[in-house]
Amino acid sequence: MRVVKFEQTGAVGHLILCDPPENQLGRRWADDLRRAVHEASEATIRALVVRAEGPNFGTGGDVGCC
Repeated sequence: MRVVKFEQTGAVGHLILCDPPENQLGRRWADDLRRAVHEASEATIRALVVRAEGPNFGTGGDVGCC
C-alpha cells in the first residue's frame, strides 16, 4: 500500500498523504512522493492540491532512515 498517492479529478490533481493517523515521513514516504510527483507531472492538470488523510497532516519523520 502506498503512503503517498496521486489522484486526478478533472483538471485538479491531488497529492494525498495516506498513512493516517500520523502520516510520518520516512524512506517509503519519500519513494512514494517521488512517484506521485512524477505521475502529477505527466497528468493534464491545472492545479495541484496537497492534502492528508486522518487528523494529522504530518508528524515529522525518522531522519536516520533516509
